[in-house]
Amino acid sequence: MDLRKVDYQQRLYDSYVSTHVGPVNVPTERSIRRNYPYFRQHFARHLPQNRSAALLDAGCGYGSFLQFLKEEGYRNVLGIDMSSEQIDLAHQLGNANVVCADMTPYLRNHRDAFDAIFLLDVLEHFQKERVLETLDAVAGALRPEGRLIIQTANGDGPFVGRYLYGDFTHELAFTARSIGQVLRAVGFSAVAVYPVEPAVHGPKSAVRWLAWRAIRIVLSGYLMAESGVTRGHILSQNLIAVAARY
Repeated sequence: MDLRKVDYQQRLYDSYVSTHVGPVNVPTERSIRRNYPYFRQHFARHLPQNRSAALLDAGCGYGSFLQFLKEEGYRNVLGIDMSSEQIDLAHQLGNANVVCADMTPYLRNHRDAFDAIFLLDVLEHFQKERVLETLDAVAGALRPEGRLIIQTANGDGPFVGRYLYGDFTHELAFTARSIGQVLRAVGFSAVAVYPVEPAVHGPKSAVRWLAWRAIRIVLSGYLMAESGVTRGHILSQNLIAVAARY
C-alpha cells in the first residue's frame, strides 16, 4: 500500500470534525434526531428482530446511527472509527460505546462476533485493493447468516460528483453492478441494492419525494432509450446494498 496516501487520509481524519463535519454546524443531539426519519425509512427493515443482536457500526463517525439504534431498542451496539476527533465528539454526545480503531485489524480480531455490520458512507474512502481486504474482514467478523448493510456513493447517479468530490478523503464510487460484484467475490450472497430516496416525514419532504420520483422517470427513460434496459436503474447520489453471510 502507498504509505503517502494513508498519511494524507489520516491527516484529514485527525481533523475531520473541525475541517469537514462541523466547521459550520457542529452536530448536536437535536440535529442528530433530524436524521431518524431517514434512518428509519432506509435501514429499519434490514435490522434484526432480536433487540439483543450484536450490531457494529464500522466507521461510525460521531455516532448518529448508533443513537438511532439505541432509540430503536437495540442494547448491544458498538461503533468504531479511526478519526479521534469523531470519537471525541461521539463521547461528548453521550455515545460511550465507541472506540478509536483501524477497521480492518479490528474486524480480524473479532471473528464471528456480530449479527449485523453497517458500513455507512465508508467504502468510498478506500482504494480498490483495500475494499476487498476490508470486506473479507467484515465477512469473517459476521456470524453465520449475519447481515452487512452498506451505504456508499452511487456512480450511476447524475450528480455523483457532488458527493464523491465533496470530501477529499473519498477515493471511488460504486454502481449496483460493481457493489454486487465485490460482495459476491468475498462470499456474500442474496445481494440486494436500493436507491436512497428523500425520506418522507412531513408535507415538504413529501413534495420532494414526488418531485424525485418524477425526475427519476425522466432519467430512467433516457437510459432506456440509450441502453434498452427498462428496469433496475438506481439514480440517487448514494445507494444501499444489503448482503448476507451463509
